[in-house]
Amino acid sequence: MNKRSLSYLLLTVFLICCLVNCSPRPGDITIEHIDNPEVLSRGRHLVRGLAACGICHATEASPDAVLTGGRQMEDSYGKVVAPNLTPARSGLYGWKAVDIVNVLRLSKKPGGERILSDAHIGYEWLSDNDAYAIAAYLRSLPPIEKYNPRRSVSFFKRNTRGLFKTKREVKGYVPDLNPHNTAAYGAYLVDHVARCGYCHNTPGDLFNDEVYLGGGKTISFNGKSRVAPAITPSEIDGIGAWSKEELVAFLRTGLTPDNKRVDPQFCPVHFFAQASREELNAIAEYLKNTDK
Repeated sequence: MNKRSLSYLLLTVFLICCLVNCSPRPGDITIEHIDNPEVLSRGRHLVRGLAACGICHATEASPDAVLTGGRQMEDSYGKVVAPNLTPARSGLYGWKAVDIVNVLRLSKKPGGERILSDAHIGYEWLSDNDAYAIAAYLRSLPPIEKYNPRRSVSFFKRNTRGLFKTKREVKGYVPDLNPHNTAAYGAYLVDHVARCGYCHNTPGDLFNDEVYLGGGKTISFNGKSRVAPAITPSEIDGIGAWSKEELVAFLRTGLTPDNKRVDPQFCPVHFFAQASREELNAIAEYLKNTDK
């Protein structure tokens, strides 16, 4: 090889190395800076829309309510008050975006403290872009001090409840789904953004498996309870008799085809109303056809 050819080869290798090192790789976080308008807009859209963070973390179940926590819920450990999600000292002060994502995906706070994963089931498979957009938006909120009581869980409860639950560990990069692939996108929105199964899955036990979207779970907020209905494609005990248009209308208004109104303090229809038509169509299409 002559000197000229060797020079061209070395230059080519150098340029390739520069491109590899300067280009974002899957899993690299490129949206830590919250001043990116597109990232903040996406985060706001999710938090105030299908992700419905305020159904637990707001003073009331409204997209316009501040996320200072305070609503009382019940999980497998009993009663718990939702914490403050603003970047105040009583909330997420000093948290990086990755810290927020670790709570969503790993149920782990900065410093390694673990929280119960019940309320965040499904979020672990948010796409990287959606997870970090939510984190960026929460970090951009004005800090509002509101100290909510923390519960204490005994060693016995912490180590005996949920023994038969399995937790899926997410490793690596989670890509975005193409909204034009309606079936896959609808499944993503139902299972990992709106997380409909959190309320609507039939709880399993030692002898019975959980039933996907089969209803029957008791949901409690601020001392009041409701039993979540089935939202399977069954025409007998699900929503199979609803048309796709009726289902979209329900998600926007909370009004069923027979003119019954759902309680927005339990079902986050006020949040769903903020979603795009494309998102709601994908959800309706999936719920009407899922056989999972």
